[in-house]
Amino acid sequence: MAYGWQYEITVFCTDGETIHIDGVDVDFSCVRDDEKEPNEADLTIWGLTPETHNAIVQAGSMVTFAGGYIDEGMFTLFQGELISAVNVKPGEVYGLKMKLYEALIPFRASVTSRKFRKGQSLKEALAQVASDMGLGCQLSKAAAALTLPKNISAAALSRDVLTSLCRPVNATWSLQYQSIAVTAGDSIFDGAAAFSPDSGLLGVPLLKIHTPKRKKKKPSEKEQIQAKHEKSIKTYAWPPKNSQVDYSKGARRQIGVIEAITWESLLRGGVEIGEKVVLSSPSMGESWEIIVKKISHRFSTRDSQPRTTSWEGIIA
Repeated sequence: MAYGWQYEITVFCTDGETIHIDGVDVDFSCVRDDEKEPNEADLTIWGLTPETHNAIVQAGSMVTFAGGYIDEGMFTLFQGELISAVNVKPGEVYGLKMKLYEALIPFRASVTSRKFRKGQSLKEALAQVASDMGLGCQLSKAAAALTLPKNISAAALSRDVLTSLCRPVNATWSLQYQSIAVTAGDSIFDGAAAFSPDSGLLGVPLLKIHTPKRKKKKPSEKEQIQAKHEKSIKTYAWPPKNSQVDYSKGARRQIGVIEAITWESLLRGGVEIGEKVVLSSPSMGESWEIIVKKISHRFSTRDSQPRTTSWEGIIA
């Protein structure tokens, strides 16, 4: 399982030329999540000929990076527009360092001027905005069943219109590849991916804990005097210092909530944001259903480190 790494870079130039690159050293990393801002990636290709270099560095070129293993095949890990490219030379070999973004141009420049009626299907309304942006549209089952609670008249950037449509019905949207992905607390589709030590899980899954902060109120002069008086009285501290339980209100207070689960695996494609996967680990137990919220890929041919993927998700 997972032997013989391989990759392929495909560049779709604005002049119609298509360039395929493999067999040279590369450094690739990307972060994909369910936030509204376009996902981004860093790609450095080493040892290109001047002709290939000049053909690639065209504003608006589309770059696809696919990677994987010989026994498992290759999957698209990122596809985005070339936004910037600079030459680097830390040693003897020149490298072309590129910054890629998914659907950045539609995100920044697309404008929507439409009217949406109360009771209209959210799916229908989002499809209209997606067509203005030149993108596809994917909705989860729960999001597809939603309807607009009020009339909306919009003439603004398409990204702001998307937020105006989704926020009243508690739906969230993000840009994935060249498509708008919309969910309402569920997964876009149920995948068949399973993570376990036998399928490339590395280390131990960790719980990401969120502890809400209490807002501090400025005490009045009377309260300051009283606090100073109480400090002068020697007594036993209760609850004990660093205690995880607050007894001051006569009941247990929740100190933190599980915000997400994070884990790491060998480089793995074919699993997308919003997909439901199964996570099993000796430390956590078997068959936890997780909805993927963040994916970070790392692939390099210039060091001996394993090609890995970091994951973050919520319990379904």
